[in-house]
Amino acid sequence: MKENSNTETLSGCVVRITSQNVQNGYTVAVLETDTEEITVVGNMPFVEEGDNLTLTGEYTFHSQ
Repeated sequence: MKENSNTETLSGCVVRITSQNVQNGYTVAVLETDTEEITVVGNMPFVEEGDNLTLTGEYTFHSQ
């Protein structure tokens, strides 16, 4: 994967699966890194709580 200036890589442990669509693999999960807990989303059909992941993508901020 070619990285651009907006791309970040995070590593951590999945502490919670908020939502997971079993039909298409779209997942919303909470990843605990060394410094924070962050919500991650994307096509992750086989992710389970307790899995250690390294993810690459772009940050998108949403107001709550």
